[in-house]
Parts: sequence; structure tokens; C-alpha cells
Amino acid sequence: MQTNLTDGFVKPLKNFIGHIGKDVFSKSELSGAIQEFTRENKDYNSMAQNFNLNRLENILWIQGLIGYRPENGGGDVSYYFSDVNEQTDLPMNHDTYVFFRA
Repeated sequence: MQTNLTDGFVKPLKNFIGHIGKDVFSKSELSGAIQEFTRENKDYNSMAQNFNLNRLENILWIQGLIGYRPENGGGDVSYYFSDVNEQTDLPMNHDTYVFFRA
């Protein structure tokens, strides 16, 4: 089992993003990646309890690294911003999600 928080988090995070494999993806692709992440990363799941970590998709949301595109296809992508968003869980009721690109 991983005991180093950084080692136990970085590799699973890279695998999660790699599993999706693109910057813009569907809700079903996100859900599939979350399920695979949960199944494959028992060390992370254990560390999440020990270090009080949130679910991976919520960590990415709170850090502004994942957002969603409005259903109408127009407008800006919505990312978490603490002054605007009270919800710290990634909203899972959208069809299209995106990873932040600098």
C-alpha cells in the first residue's frame, strides 16, 4: 500500500486523466473513468479515508481543473469558483465535461 500521499495521488490522477484521453468528454465517459478509478485504486480509497480526501472528480472540480459545458452548446465552460459556487461536488447533471487548459 502507498503511504506517501503525493505518490499515492499523482499516479492515479494521471491514470484517471489518461483513461478519459481527451479534453472534452461526455458524462458517460466521466462516469466510466470514475468507476474504473474507484475499482483500480484501492490504495487511494484507503488514503482518502486516512487523509480525509474527497472523491477525485470533486478535487478536480474544487481546484478548477474540470468543468462542464452548458447543454445549449454555447457560452463559457463553467468551472468551480468559490465566490460563485457553493456546491463543492462536481455537478453530474451535464452532458459535456472539460479539463482545464491553460
